[in-house]
Amino acid sequence: MLTAGGRTLQGTSDGAGRIETAIPAGSTEATLLLPERGEQYELRLGHLEPAGQWRGAAQRLHNLGLYDGALLGPEEHVSGALRHFQALRGLEATGALDEPTIAALREAHGC
Repeated sequence: MLTAGGRTLQGTSDGAGRIETAIPAGSTEATLLLPERGEQYELRLGHLEPAGQWRGAAQRLHNLGLYDGALLGPEEHVSGALRHFQALRGLEATGALDEPTIAALREAHGC
């Protein structure tokens, strides 16, 4: 069950655990409840920096489970996670936030 913008939506995930639904425009928060697992998640919506900025890369890497450092931290801390991500995606593991890496981040993250 997903609650956002005063609306409650019910459904199921696909085989990969993904949920796709329309959320009311202007919603900045949502709550995802998974009663069969006894889990609840508070979600912030629309709070990503651009993928081509270090903070945006860190946010996406964090959401992908590849970075658990400070999202405001210096670039050096993010570059290690970025090298790991690049290696996983078959890119040259430089730690640089270049165009192929930005495109791969957008693809892997969904935006």
